[in-house]
Amino acid sequence: MARLAAASTHTDAYDVMIGAVRLRIPCRVYVDRGALEAGAPDVDPVLIDALLTRHHNGFVRAEALARLMTAAPDWAPAYVVPLVGEYVVEIIEQIEVALTEQDAPTYGAFGRANPGFMTLTRQRVTSYWDCYWRGRWRREDYPGARVLARVAAF
Repeated sequence: MARLAAASTHTDAYDVMIGAVRLRIPCRVYVDRGALEAGAPDVDPVLIDALLTRHHNGFVRAEALARLMTAAPDWAPAYVVPLVGEYVVEIIEQIEVALTEQDAPTYGAFGRANPGFMTLTRQRVTSYWDCYWRGRWRREDYPGARVLARVAAF
């Protein structure tokens, strides 16, 4: 799997902490689900969905996100929160709808364990709001800002 992932990811990545484990997650992947499954047939499909939330195609990201949030593993915030700081507002709205009170402890712990990453994500949310959505929403009403406020409140 490492060879397949290395051959099909962009060189940019981000680091986050999940408990005591540091994860390095690619910003984008350029491979389809079938290739991932064929390259690692005994890998849990939830892990494949997590990786596909980094896919270059927003429709693939949205589908993988829906499955990941339904499965709701403890490490899901490492893949979900970065999407809040991206430009596809429909995915951010999908996260806002899917984020439940049962997710609260997991997302809150992720935010507290990754303060620098959360600051960067807030900056990205503000930047996308300012560039594309200033005329539609006040900053605090932008879906990305609402999701981050909920994560911070957890």
